[in-house]
This record gives sequence, C-alpha cells and structure tokens, in this order.
Amino acid sequence: MWVMGGPMDVWDEEEHPWLLEEKEAIRSWVVDLGRPFLGVCLGHQLLADALGGRCGHQQPPEIGVLDVALTPDGLGDPHF
Repeated sequence: MWVMGGPMDVWDEEEHPWLLEEKEAIRSWVVDLGRPFLGVCLGHQLLADALGGRCGHQQPPEIGVLDVALTPDGLGDPHF
C-alpha cells in the first residue's frame, strides 16, 4: 500500500473524519495482514498514528529538497 501526502494534518479527524477509516485500514494492512507499506508525507504520519506513534509540528518545518540516507536496515532491504 502506498499512501501519499495531503494538505491536512494527521490529527484533523473532526474536519476530515475519513482519516479514522484510513488509519484503521493502514493498521489492518500492516499489522493484521503483514503487508508492506510506503507512506510519503501525510502517509507516513498516518502510519505512525495508526501504530500508536505520535506526530507533531516540527520547527522549522522541512520543506523542499533534502538529503536523506538509508540506515543499515534500509541498506539491507531489497526494496532499496
């Protein structure tokens, strides 16, 4: 499952009630079915929230093109 970004925040459930169903679908996909998941921007925030993590505002926000690096686990993953 791939879940991409959006203009809302992961905690905006009153304004966007579909976020609750989205989080449950993600949780079920990952936990119950053991299937792979790729979340980008809002997508990774939804994954974190669905699995009991926390999300919040970052100061300053990261916007634009940024350098990233794979962890040792990432380097050993066949998807990367």
